[in-house]
Amino acid sequence: MTWSHHPKASARNRGPPSRRSAAAVGRRLELLGLSREAADVFDRLRELRDRAAHRATDVTPVAARDFVDSCLTLAREIEALADR
Repeated sequence: MTWSHHPKASARNRGPPSRRSAAAVGRRLELLGLSREAADVFDRLRELRDRAAHRATDVTPVAARDFVDSCLTLAREIEALADR
């Protein structure tokens, strides 16, 4: 089941995620059962992405790798929501 078809997802939020803000997606994931810790990681990743988009010279290779690793960890937790 995709998260947009989850019973707790409202009809108003069923469009593709790209049509909603990342903050709104994070709130919906938390409502669907994402842990508070994972929601905090989601928020930090969103903030880091926003900073990097406006100041690309501030992103080091180590920071980029950490970002990718954090995204993969978060993705695994989000995928686990569908198995519930």
